[in-house]
Amino acid sequence: MGSFAMYVKEIGRETLSVPAGEYDCYQLEMGISGMVGAFAAKHKYYFWYRAQAPYILVKYADQQGRTSELVGRIQA
Repeated sequence: MGSFAMYVKEIGRETLSVPAGEYDCYQLEMGISGMVGAFAAKHKYYFWYRAQAPYILVKYADQQGRTSELVGRIQA
């Protein structure tokens, strides 16, 4: 298996409600860039990071429907 260039881009901002509370977040998309990315479109991943410090991961999701969310309160 070879190595491929990846990209990460901001695709939105939203208020996200997870078990740990409600957070203002930036939504990021990560995938394979270039021509290979056109054939690997199902390999995209989504991350929601807090828009204010501390900048922590609040939620993760992939296109197969797997998700992970922040479950404990954070100390600002």
